[in-house]
Amino acid sequence: MTPVLRVGIFGFYSYQNLGDNVMAYLFSKFVKDEGHDPIVYAKHRSDKMDWSFKICSDIKEFVDSVDVIIFGGGGLLIPRPQPSEVVRDFNDDLGLILEYTKEKSIKLFAFSIGGAGKDIDEIVPIARQELIRRLNYVTLRNREDLKLLAQANTEGEFLDDVVWTTSRRISGSRYDKGRSRLRVGLNLYLGSSRRSRLAKRILWIATRIRKDIDFIFYEINPKKDGHFGAFCANLSQDNCSSKILTDVEDACGEASSLDLLITTRLHFGVIAMSYGVPCIAYSGAEKTRLLYKRINRSSFFWRIGDIHKLLFLFLFPGAIQKIVRDGSEAINPVIVENAMQHYTRLSRSLEGVLGASSRSVHHLQ
Repeated sequence: MTPVLRVGIFGFYSYQNLGDNVMAYLFSKFVKDEGHDPIVYAKHRSDKMDWSFKICSDIKEFVDSVDVIIFGGGGLLIPRPQPSEVVRDFNDDLGLILEYTKEKSIKLFAFSIGGAGKDIDEIVPIARQELIRRLNYVTLRNREDLKLLAQANTEGEFLDDVVWTTSRRISGSRYDKGRSRLRVGLNLYLGSSRRSRLAKRILWIATRIRKDIDFIFYEINPKKDGHFGAFCANLSQDNCSSKILTDVEDACGEASSLDLLITTRLHFGVIAMSYGVPCIAYSGAEKTRLLYKRINRSSFFWRIGDIHKLLFLFLFPGAIQKIVRDGSEAINPVIVENAMQHYTRLSRSLEGVLGASSRSVHHLQ
């Protein structure tokens, strides 16, 4: 009988961040499918994290209850010189994880984590530098971070973001894509700059003019009080609705039901594209630009100043249909197959832990 490992899954979870929660779900589900017991650390557990996996909310109890720890996805190597309160909270837990696991000599692995292409001594806080140095093995989601392996003397490789595997691991929607009305999802976090205000105004006008389109406004990172912080147009219009997405399977169902998604967030777009839904990254971060360049979709990465593209998309006849056709082309299967290798590496790592444990027991006997 194969021994069962208690596998700790640690990341930026339970902070109402949909992308990170999807990664927690993907890795935990795989560990469970492999016959092991996943234990997810989530300090602020949500009722939307009822995944049939054990959830632990105390950092010391978490470390004491596991045999090995997996850092499952996220921008854990991105420098955070001026962290928010939430990020400071996470950084504190990361520091404690590293401290407690060092005392217990627990092996650490990381899969599909990313940085910002910076050298190791530019990564702050210092716990993030220690993380890359302490890992027994790591897969990096950005080629620009590969130099960290030599700088940290850590074994690892580049693999495409694990979120590309979402459609392989989570069932999508059965929504009829043959319908006559287009479903356009918008998940936009826009500031108060002149360009942001202008973009909001254009979208308000588009929802009034394009009665042939159903607009669904999404919030995927709600505040603790459930506040809808993403941009949302006039919901009194019959063609406009809004949804708060925090449940992983619900979010995947929604993303896969769309004809087009426009979002400022990286991983919501990747989730949609994994189901073949075209996605415009509007006013995205640098990590988003790099990813769109990697998948040969730079034309779908729009900067905040590309106001004319928004106007053209909704007001020029046939423009939205063309971008839906162009963007519906399947993502290169090589990228998805490459991303699937995260699971292969995770499986091998767990086998290595089991082998080391068996040798230790044999030696004691």
